Amino acid sequence: MIISGVLIGGLYATFGMGISLIWGVMKVCNFAHGAMAFLGAYFAYSMFVAYRIDPLISLLLSIPLFFVLGVFLQKVLVEPIAGRTSPVMFELVTIVITFGLALTLESLMVVYYTSYNRTITVDYLGTKALRLGEFFFPTTSIVAFAIAIGTVASLFIILRKTHVGLGIRATSQDREAAYLVGIDVNRISLISFGIASVFASFAGISMSLNFPLSPPLNLLWCVRGFIVVVLGGIGSIIGTLVAGLILGISECIVGSVIPFVFRQLVALAIFIIILLIRPTGLFQRA
Repeated sequence: MIISGVLIGGLYATFGMGISLIWGVMKVCNFAHGAMAFLGAYFAYSMFVAYRIDPLISLLLSIPLFFVLGVFLQKVLVEPIAGRTSPVMFELVTIVITFGLALTLESLMVVYYTSYNRTITVDYLGTKALRLGEFFFPTTSIVAFAIAIGTVASLFIILRKTHVGLGIRATSQDREAAYLVGIDVNRISLISFGIASVFASFAGISMSLNFPLSPPLNLLWCVRGFIVVVLGGIGSIIGTLVAGLILGISECIVGSVIPFVFRQLVALAIFIIILLIRPTGLFQRA
């Protein structure tokens, strides 16, 4: 149960990474993150069905596509209201805007793909499993966990080893001070939204290898992502990863005792407890 929880927890962490980035940097509560992830999943599904392109190859193809899409959405939907509202109202307005975007994307996916479950079955993964002693673990879950580790590592390198990362960290700590020392905060916001959209596509493609796809499920996954971010601490990379693992392990252990369909209650219970005990999350921002 613990190892299974770790594997699924990696997927939760991947989902939360993009949310944590733009919430920590831009103060945008992006409720369209789940829909963007499903868009990435359906992109991989389309490439696989139409051209037999491996989902892991689609992972690479999605990087420029979703980066440009993220920059476009930031430029069109978020940037026009930045500076026109107070910080508190800005977050509230972005919730409304991104929630509307989520519903729009969901409707478009339902029209094009219908709401029936879609699955991606890759020949070299399929139903194969890795044996560890007397235990067997789905290869798809291991691949999803590897993608999660790669996502965390890449974000850590971007934030710690690049000039763009330095600008992102400075903007997340104090937007006005970053502007005063010469950082182009608008450019940093565009880049952050683009990176977050790429991470959303990573999460969606990882999910498509392990779970059936249906557009109405995007908000459920988005809520999980927000729970992971709040649990780990907004803007914390390591916190998001640890929180994803905690959530995944908790769901698997409790799911072995009570009906697994109630696992969402576990996530909500953890969310409420953390808000009561430590509202800032378990870790500080990166």
